[in-house]
Amino acid sequence: MKPKSIILLHKEQTPLIYGPRQMEEIQSLTDLQAAPIDKKDWKKHLKELQVTNVIFSGWGMPMTTPEFLDSAPQLKALFYGAGSIRGFYHPEIFARNVIVTSSWKANAIPVAEFAFGQIIMALKKAHHWTRWIKKRHCWGNAGGGRFPMAGAFDSTVGLVSLGSIGRHVLRLLQSLDVKVVAYDLGLDPHEARSLGCEAVSLEEVFRLSDVVSLHTALLPETHGFIQEEHLHQMKKNATLINTARGALIDQKALVRVLRKRKDLSAILDVTSPEPPPLWHPLYRMSNVFLTPHIAGSLFDECQRMGQFAVDECRRWMDGNALQHQVTPEMMESMA
Repeated sequence: MKPKSIILLHKEQTPLIYGPRQMEEIQSLTDLQAAPIDKKDWKKHLKELQVTNVIFSGWGMPMTTPEFLDSAPQLKALFYGAGSIRGFYHPEIFARNVIVTSSWKANAIPVAEFAFGQIIMALKKAHHWTRWIKKRHCWGNAGGGRFPMAGAFDSTVGLVSLGSIGRHVLRLLQSLDVKVVAYDLGLDPHEARSLGCEAVSLEEVFRLSDVVSLHTALLPETHGFIQEEHLHQMKKNATLINTARGALIDQKALVRVLRKRKDLSAILDVTSPEPPPLWHPLYRMSNVFLTPHIAGSLFDECQRMGQFAVDECRRWMDGNALQHQVTPEMMESMA
């Protein structure tokens, strides 16, 4: 007998995460009880919740409080087609032995791809040349050294944190002739060598690298942990890339250092606050390049997260090991 399922999230997000392919697979795998249910309307669907075994969700999952879980007494698994589960997490869901999976690794893929692309652009100073040509209507002369570049041969790329995204970036970087240094708590030299990088301190990442790319989760202990002294240590003509969270960096210190050291650059997909207020100097600094938080899953890329959720459901139903299960222990360090 098929498990009974519902789709529960912000209703308008359903086609973004669960496209036609994913919806067809959900209906094939499970007995779908209702049309997608909006987060704010879950109490209107107590009849369906009473018999639900499986929830497919995404952005807009209600908090898994005792009240909510009492309404779904037969719930066995929640397959979350998005990233962090902190927006709905309540310890009660694990106390009731409900399986929870997250598609955060699916969201890591476009972030890593974006960061990899930006690393290559930074090594070639491509953003500087684009701005130069558009402003001056002049082709310029790269050989003249106006924007000295490290290039993608025998240069050094530094990665701050080797979680899912950082490791994916590391794998992509192995297609280039660059040296990779990395800082991650608990990363020992032997493991680093096996991954294809060198384990160094946070200070050394900034001192040694032509490009530094941040991939750290924002936790209380990492809030503002990139300080002015780290930025001042950066190599001449180096670039800082942040596709993680803006609050990892002391933003005032970043502005001060970039104003003082015009040779440095920053490529920021995230800021703190986000977006910056209209008066913020980041908008006007010639060595800062902003993108509006586009590294993560957008548009059709979001269906990869839905597919991860569907695939996990299939593994669960077939009795196979889950690949993306979240455990209580993981909640101690997950963003």
